[in-house]
Amino acid sequence: MPAEPIIYSVDVPDAYEEHGSISEMYNTEGKATESVTLRCKWIDRYKLVSDLLTKTRFWPQINIGTAVHQCTIKPVPSKYEKAGQGIIYDEALVTVAYDFKTEGNKETTKDEAGNDVIFSETLEPSTEYVEDLDYRKYRWDSNEGEQIKPEECPRRRYLAMQLKRKMYSLKAIPVSVLSLIGKVNDEEYTSTSLGLTFPKETLLFKPPTLERSFTAEGTKGWDLSVGFQFREQTWNKYFRPEDEGFTAGYTDMYKMKSKNPGNKPYKQYPLGSFKDWLF
Repeated sequence: MPAEPIIYSVDVPDAYEEHGSISEMYNTEGKATESVTLRCKWIDRYKLVSDLLTKTRFWPQINIGTAVHQCTIKPVPSKYEKAGQGIIYDEALVTVAYDFKTEGNKETTKDEAGNDVIFSETLEPSTEYVEDLDYRKYRWDSNEGEQIKPEECPRRRYLAMQLKRKMYSLKAIPVSVLSLIGKVNDEEYTSTSLGLTFPKETLLFKPPTLERSFTAEGTKGWDLSVGFQFREQTWNKYFRPEDEGFTAGYTDMYKMKSKNPGNKPYKQYPLGSFKDWLF
C-alpha cells in the first residue's frame, strides 16, 4: 500500500520538500519543534507563506499539535534575471518552523494551573436511535409471544462519536472552516493521536463555532471550535428493510442506481483539506 501523501500547503500544491531538509526535535518534557524547507516558484513565495502562517497548518508528518510559527525565504541563486537594480529569481526556498506556540496569541488562554493552552480536544462516544425497526419481527416475552404493536417498536441503534477541537486567539478565520461544512472524507483516515481508523465517508464536518470578545484594549482574536460527527455505517448509507442492511442513497430520483458520488446527499471532499482539523 503506498504511503499517505504529505501535504504542507493547500494553496500552493506544487511546493515540495527540499531533499534532506527535515529536522525534528522531541524531548522528555513534552516539547517538540520541527522544520522543513519547501521549494516553490519565486512568484508564489508570499502566497505560500501566507497559507502556512494564517491557516494554522500543522506538522503533517505526525499530528501532535505543533503548527507553523515562522517562515524564512531565500532564493535559489542558480536561475535568475536582472530587473533594474534588483534580481528576479525563478525559485524560492521557504524554511518553515513548527512548534507549540503558534496559534495566535497564546497569552490569553490559561488552564486551572496557569499554563498556556494551545488547543483543547474532546472525544464523545455516543449512540443514536434513529428509525423504527420492523415491528412485525418482534414479540413480547418469547418467540411465541404476543406481537408488539407499531407504536411499541424499538428503534435502530447507531454507534456515533463527536470529535471536537477548540483553538484559541486566532488572528484570522480559516476559509476552509466555512467551505467544508456538510462534507465527508473521501478516503480512509487513520488518527495517529487516537490510534483509530475512520473509513471513507464516516466523518461529517459540522458547522463551527467562532467567538471573540473585546476589551478596552481591543480583541486578542477568535476562539474557534470545529468538530466531526462519526457515523459507523457512513453518512451516505441508510438502513433498507428489504435488504436488512445499509444501502447507499442518492439525491436524484432518476439516478438512484447511479454510482456517481456527486448525487450523494453528503458530498465527498479531499482528505487533505480535512487534515488541518483532524486529530
